[in-house]
Amino acid sequence: MTAPNLVHEPETHETDAVVRVQGELDLSTAELLRRRIGRARRASDDARVVIDLGGVTFVDSAGLCELVRPAVAGCVVTLVRPSDAVRRLIRLAGVEQLFTTADAVPSSSGPGELAS
Repeated sequence: MTAPNLVHEPETHETDAVVRVQGELDLSTAELLRRRIGRARRASDDARVVIDLGGVTFVDSAGLCELVRPAVAGCVVTLVRPSDAVRRLIRLAGVEQLFTTADAVPSSSGPGELAS
């Protein structure tokens, strides 16, 4: 299993935060993803989080759970560049209504990186 490279990027707008994800989202990496999404939610006052899945090669049920968690808690979650396999997993799990999807990170996204 490949550990993901999870980067939390602050936004130029107060309402958005971006988590860029690469590698595998599975049981061994789910907790790290949960912490990074939590950090992003706090940066956006729990209102909205953008999760860039462009570099994700695999998602299991533990990874899916961490994608669903903020949406169930009332946060608006946008999944950016989900692969066909990730889209299929979301559809089969019956949770597609919890997310919006996009082909690119919204232009309001600012550069920068926070330490882990």
